[in-house]
Amino acid sequence: MNITEEQIEKETNPELKHREARKRIRREIEARGKERRRRRYAAMRGETREREITEDDILPNRPFRGGIKAVRDFDQQHGGSGIEVDGRIIYPDGAFRDPQPEGILADPPSDDFERLSIIVRFWQALTDDAVEEFDSIKRGVEMFSRDSARRYGPSDPDATIAKLERLKAIVEERRERLNAAKAKLENTEKYKERKKREDQESANQSEWSEFQRRVNEIEI
Repeated sequence: MNITEEQIEKETNPELKHREARKRIRREIEARGKERRRRRYAAMRGETREREITEDDILPNRPFRGGIKAVRDFDQQHGGSGIEVDGRIIYPDGAFRDPQPEGILADPPSDDFERLSIIVRFWQALTDDAVEEFDSIKRGVEMFSRDSARRYGPSDPDATIAKLERLKAIVEERRERLNAAKAKLENTEKYKERKKREDQESANQSEWSEFQRRVNEIEI
């Protein structure tokens, strides 16, 4: 058998040997995981014959196009890198994906209420982040002023003021986008139906509270 230079390098270079060993271990773990999933889903379906597990078995009726390149393309298609909210990455057009590259990549829902709900959460999260950064800078200035104003002057005050002004503009822009998305959401039929139901439930609760108060006033 002819031994190539690449094989010799792999056998004599400790770093390459370690790297190859890690690749073999990773392949074995993936193969075992795939087999466990195959058996588990076969059992759930009551199947006894051997068959290849598919993505539809794992995530039925859900998009499954994951991978690092796919995530990059997905980011570009939907307006940037997104922001993580409640365990998933959401985008300004209503698309969302799993935080892990191999997870699902979902285009914006066709239902207006669902799509706009995601968009509102996106702009709410971005607005909250900018407000928190703005408040954090002001808190830092207040703490420093309270503790050290008599001994030290402010450190680079112009830069701090400029950053606050920039953050103020960002907050105002994001709030404008948030309010616009909320207005569209509140104009959907599904939102109106939910609001009507919530208002009725609140009215019912108020009536019960008043009824209970009047009952409690009657004593013997």
